[in-house]
Amino acid sequence: MKQKKSQKLHQEINYRNRRRFGLFFLLIVISVFIIFSYRFIWIVSTHQASGVNLNQKQEQIHQSKTILPANRGHIFDQNGNIIAQNDSKFTITATTDKRAGMEIDGNKSIPLYVTNKETVAKLISDNLPISKDLVFKQLKLNGYQIRFGAGGDNIPVAVKDKIEKQIKKEKITGIEFLRRPARLYNGGVFASQIVGIADLMIDDQEKSNAQLVGKLGIEREFDAQLSGKNGYIERKVNLRAGFGDRIVENRVNPSDGKDIYLTLNSDFQKHLEALVTQVNENYHPLELNSVMMEAKTGRIIAATQRPSFDTNTLKGLSDMWRDHLVEDTFEPGSVFKAVTLSTAIDLGVYNPNEYYDSGSIKIGPNIIYDWQKNGWGLIPMSQAFPRSSNVGFVHLEQKIGKDRWQKAIKNFGFCQKTGITLPNEQAGFLSFKEPIDQATTAFGQGISVNVIQLLQAYTAIANQGQIIKPQIVKKIVNPANKNIKLFKIVKKGRPISVNAANETLNEMRRVVNEKYGTGVVYAVPNLDLAVKTGTAEISTSNGSGYLGGSYDYLYSVMGIYPANNPRYIFYASMKKPQIISKQPEQILSEIFKPMVTYSMSYSKNYQSLKNYDVTVPNLANFSRNEAQDKLLKKGLKPIIIGSGTNIVQQLPYPHTKVLNGDKIILLTNGAMVLPDLTGWSKSDVIKLGQITGKNISINGNGYVSKQSLPPGSSIDFTKKISVDLKENTNEN
Repeated sequence: MKQKKSQKLHQEINYRNRRRFGLFFLLIVISVFIIFSYRFIWIVSTHQASGVNLNQKQEQIHQSKTILPANRGHIFDQNGNIIAQNDSKFTITATTDKRAGMEIDGNKSIPLYVTNKETVAKLISDNLPISKDLVFKQLKLNGYQIRFGAGGDNIPVAVKDKIEKQIKKEKITGIEFLRRPARLYNGGVFASQIVGIADLMIDDQEKSNAQLVGKLGIEREFDAQLSGKNGYIERKVNLRAGFGDRIVENRVNPSDGKDIYLTLNSDFQKHLEALVTQVNENYHPLELNSVMMEAKTGRIIAATQRPSFDTNTLKGLSDMWRDHLVEDTFEPGSVFKAVTLSTAIDLGVYNPNEYYDSGSIKIGPNIIYDWQKNGWGLIPMSQAFPRSSNVGFVHLEQKIGKDRWQKAIKNFGFCQKTGITLPNEQAGFLSFKEPIDQATTAFGQGISVNVIQLLQAYTAIANQGQIIKPQIVKKIVNPANKNIKLFKIVKKGRPISVNAANETLNEMRRVVNEKYGTGVVYAVPNLDLAVKTGTAEISTSNGSGYLGGSYDYLYSVMGIYPANNPRYIFYASMKKPQIISKQPEQILSEIFKPMVTYSMSYSKNYQSLKNYDVTVPNLANFSRNEAQDKLLKKGLKPIIIGSGTNIVQQLPYPHTKVLNGDKIILLTNGAMVLPDLTGWSKSDVIKLGQITGKNISINGNGYVSKQSLPPGSSIDFTKKISVDLKENTNEN
């Protein structure tokens, strides 16, 4: 009996347990159902899951977007010669992984990987600056898109095309080229800091969207105008229409960048670059600057500096990337005296017949000396400017007075930006607290300026008292609709009267014409020339004083010519020449005089010469004979450097305008052979050095009369070539 009761009790307990478990399980099922239902309702109503927008996710899965890159605008000189244009550079890659598979071409199966590593290693090392051993080592790796370091990057189109021809001929597989946009500058060292550079920038969000971005100079200042706006093709699958529905495409075409026309004249620029290069190589100054500007328009037609860099190879960029014209300020020295003199004349405090004791003058506890410390005795004020007497100009500053002098400095545009369209212009500063500060500004110390400010100030003297704003951009052209934005001449006020400007010009004539003038070395026969020279002390690095070496100065010259009807203003400066075989003024005259002479000759002949402009064709990959025929038909003279069969490089660059009969230097893919240089101009010799990468030492002026290596010599392993130039040698 007891056993039956126990069994019954056990059954009841089991029943209750099963009931409880069943209820518990039912609650769990109901809870899960409620949670999933809520989740489903939430997703349906909000289209969100785990913070992800499902609609957007679905669109991403069923849509694609292809970027249509905009073409970057070109940069031209004032006459339409190309300075910067778009190009392509390539990176060579190799696939060695057999899993890349095969490609079916008709009845053939072509491997998509390298099959003969020895052949590929030889091909790459023969055409690119990479050793065969390094290439072979990389090819031993098993992978996709194997690269070969810096030597395999930035490959020009001509070299890429040459390699591809060999690949096709030898039936090599597994080699590809990755293309990227690049910029080609048609001058190398050609107003480099002004033109600037554009470099590749890859969008982190869109890796395939690599575009050029301006980093320096005009490329940076006008990056927005040059870049344009990318377009795109957006494709979507219309999911609501069922399986196999059509793709909806939305296309937005790119807007190409605008073209920038600079005020630079390529003929002037190339001539100036050649002159500055030669002086830089011969005397090794720490800095050189040269600028030529049209007096009546303010347009800068040539400008260069040293150190500089090659805009294509970027060689030298690490030495100097700043633009000396606007980004550096300096104490100008005695070229500033023209500002002081014109102000004194304008205010009626300049008396040319008044005498003063030259040599030194005491200002409080300080003594100011003339550059010739003993002076010239008692001399008239009329000699202060041509002799460049500091003491005479301290007297003038005292007569002008502190307030009027400070106002005049401002009216001439100093200590404020000119507004020229170049990046990072510096305004400079004026130290004017103490009487000694005020006195030294009269001869260009104690005030810092940039080169463009100096040129702007001299426009007042050249234009009867009217300041003209300097310009580097002539116009911006939209190639799509031919819309043109012109940069007009800007007049910025009259700091001095017509009489003061004309009298100052007369005084500048005396600097170069009087036997005691500091500028006699700059005289150009049969030219009415107005000049002011300068020799400025250079501050120490900590600003506590000035350097004390014999040639630790900034030497400069400013010229206005013809003085009777000013057309050009030319400025040249040289800082601390390291090799002194001549007086600093004579060194600077090697830039000044030839450039002034060239500009006047160019002005006379331009109307007749411009009718003979020829556009240089693109000769890359043409055979020697084809390239020669093309140039001869255009009236140009081909000079071929190398023993190869095809042209790989040329100077001047394609699309450049040259004169009928000009030399076009062509580099082939074979060993480099030196031509007969007899009768070549200095600029042609410099182009030869650029295209071959050889250091050519040029001695003298004029045309080549002698070369250190005979014509026909191989120059592949030559370290240095020298040529002697003489005047009046008939060119071949």
